[in-house]
Amino acid sequence: MPRKFTIEGCMSNLRLKSAGKQDLTDLAWLEKVLNRLGRRFEMSSSVSEDGSEWVAVIDVEFAETIVHIAWIDGVVHVASSPLRAASRGPRRLRSLLKHALEENGINANV
Repeated sequence: MPRKFTIEGCMSNLRLKSAGKQDLTDLAWLEKVLNRLGRRFEMSSSVSEDGSEWVAVIDVEFAETIVHIAWIDGVVHVASSPLRAASRGPRRLRSLLKHALEENGINANV
């Protein structure tokens, strides 16, 4: 069962074994960007059946997942909605997140 958190202060509740230190820093950056928008977001995190960890960021007002992040076989995958293209890379989470936010019309320059 996925855990849900309000974006404010949610980083302290995430327990991600697959995410490296830089990934956690980048997720904290994401939290900061989203908190500046004045809208309500939630994060859900869980582990898939194959053992891959994932995080979804949900815009509560529109009940829409705006960013989905998964760590699969040591590679981070980021998808956004509307899903134009998924991106992946070994350790470039922040640039992948910026791209996903911009696809959703969110200014990610902080």
